[in-house]
Amino acid sequence: MAFVVFTVIALLPCLRYATYSSPNFDFGLFVNMFHNMKETGLPLVSSERDVLLSHFAVHISPIYYTILPIYAIFPSGMTLQICQALLVASGLIPTILLARHFKLSDFTQVAVAVIYAAFPAISMGCFYDFHENCFLLPLLLWVFYFFEKEKYLWMYAFAILTLAVKEDAAVYIILFAVFLIISRKKYFHGFVLAVIAAVYFYVALAVLEGSAS
Repeated sequence: MAFVVFTVIALLPCLRYATYSSPNFDFGLFVNMFHNMKETGLPLVSSERDVLLSHFAVHISPIYYTILPIYAIFPSGMTLQICQALLVASGLIPTILLARHFKLSDFTQVAVAVIYAAFPAISMGCFYDFHENCFLLPLLLWVFYFFEKEKYLWMYAFAILTLAVKEDAAVYIILFAVFLIISRKKYFHGFVLAVIAAVYFYVALAVLEGSAS
């Protein structure tokens, strides 16, 4: 099923790119950025504000560096589309693992996987070209899974990766921290996650404000 999801999500955006249907905003910006990351290591763009600047002056998304090695080997816009499809499809893994953890029936596990694969809010965003938000759901699902399995170091690692998606991703981690405190009575882990997310959000906003001034 993951292969089918990956194929469908990757094929249509790649066809958009191959037929010159992908717009500059936002896809052209990311192709521009990844080219400069490959050449200089910096997320520079020349078409976002009509001057050469770091994309991180607009949105802070260091998560992009996790797929830079793949782009460096296959420097094409299609590489970004394929990576995005792979990331979204990979969310099936923690989804099924969570279903198994809660001992759902085989039928229900399949149903949950089908719902994930067919839910428009998950897949349709990919049809409008590449965006950092494709990282969010799979990473959050891994955070939830490792919490349920009480593998807290991995939970924190994926929480930090989630924060690296975008400055406002801190909101998701804070909400999860509140859930841990109120619903699960995991005061320590909830407090630590909330502090990490709040500090990151404050620092990210400070950086963005400094870049804008």
